[in-house]
Amino acid sequence: MYSIFTIMNSGYSNFGRIFFNSLHQNLTLDEIDTIWVGDTGIDEKDKEYLKQFKKVKLINSGKITKNTQLHDKDWLESVTQKTRLLRSVCSVSESPVVMIDLDSYFISDFHQYLKSDCDVQVVHRDKEPRHIASWFAVNNLQKGIEFIDDWIYIMNQWRDIPKESPSLNHLVLNNDKYVIGIEQERLLAAYGNLEEAKFWGSHIVHFKSSRYAKTPQEDFHNRVFKRGFEELVGEWVDV
Repeated sequence: MYSIFTIMNSGYSNFGRIFFNSLHQNLTLDEIDTIWVGDTGIDEKDKEYLKQFKKVKLINSGKITKNTQLHDKDWLESVTQKTRLLRSVCSVSESPVVMIDLDSYFISDFHQYLKSDCDVQVVHRDKEPRHIASWFAVNNLQKGIEFIDDWIYIMNQWRDIPKESPSLNHLVLNNDKYVIGIEQERLLAAYGNLEEAKFWGSHIVHFKSSRYAKTPQEDFHNRVFKRGFEELVGEWVDV
């Protein structure tokens, strides 16, 4: 058994619809303990929508953000809350916790990659930063909390933007006290189009932003529809 953690606000509701629908359609729910969702600004309409999904449990972050533009104040606030809420989830969870960005699509089960002999697991890619926080697993909850505390400390000292992935990458590369499993990004947080994901045998696709857009609608189209996923997710979203 394992748990999943993500954060959401209603500025990203379409990504949330893809996340939860694909999760419940394509993953084995019997393997999942709890789906923890950090509420950083979910309106009542979206809360009602989430009630249809089994095992979803909302966590009040105490923060309200809109989170519709990359690297703006709300985006940075949400990223900061994500790591802190992950720590809170790990402190009460009875199973390993996998943090996955909300702008993701689940193709198939990935729990077979979780390694009980690793304290945490991160994904690796071919460009800098080498390790990013789109997929992050905590297998040893006690050691994982220590790791997250170190991560938050580094993030708070980090001057550049973005902070989350570069500080994680720094911690992984300078690690001397944790057992860290390194997994391939293309398997667990693939950044590419649909055909590439099929070729790579990806289990999760990450709709990571690659360009600035003038509107949230344009951003969504660039990240999802232009990558070939319109037919797969079109019935779930409101665009």
